[in-house]
Amino acid sequence: GVRELAAATGVDRTTTSKVLRRLAAWRVMRVERVGRAVAATLVDVTRLLDRWSAAYDWTRNPALAVHAPVGDPRRFLARLPASLTGHRWALTLQAGASLLAPHAAWDRIHVYLDVSEAQDLAEVARHASWRPALDGTLVLLQPYYRTTVWDGVRAVHGLPVVSPVQLLLDLWQYP
Repeated sequence: GVRELAAATGVDRTTTSKVLRRLAAWRVMRVERVGRAVAATLVDVTRLLDRWSAAYDWTRNPALAVHAPVGDPRRFLARLPASLTGHRWALTLQAGASLLAPHAAWDRIHVYLDVSEAQDLAEVARHASWRPALDGTLVLLQPYYRTTVWDGVRAVHGLPVVSPVQLLLDLWQYP
């Protein structure tokens, strides 16, 4: 119901109710009155992801591509924690997906970094001796949404990877 959903998400009931109505209009959720309460049921996960990914695009995250001594991407991932010591970070896109379900060859590593300003990405790169380059094989990303990218980050083979939901949203429109 609205009250329980609002309490679980920390969002006020009025906003929660408006969101549920919008999701129902998009035929993502079924919202029914049960007495004085409202019951909400997710009915179309694919439609939800389509709507969500239409509003979210990973390319809106401020980014800095750099030349880093990647070589074999898997070996580089093992060395990455030493280069990012002191920073909260998590893998996303193909690098993150490859740790969950190896699926294809990839050569570009995307990393969310918890930095205050986009300019801080350059400082992290400079500290690691990575040079900015448009065709760089390591892409440092400042999260567009300051907090949600960190929800559900977990270690996979000792490396932080964004949540499956975040990974799916990032990959949904990735070329």
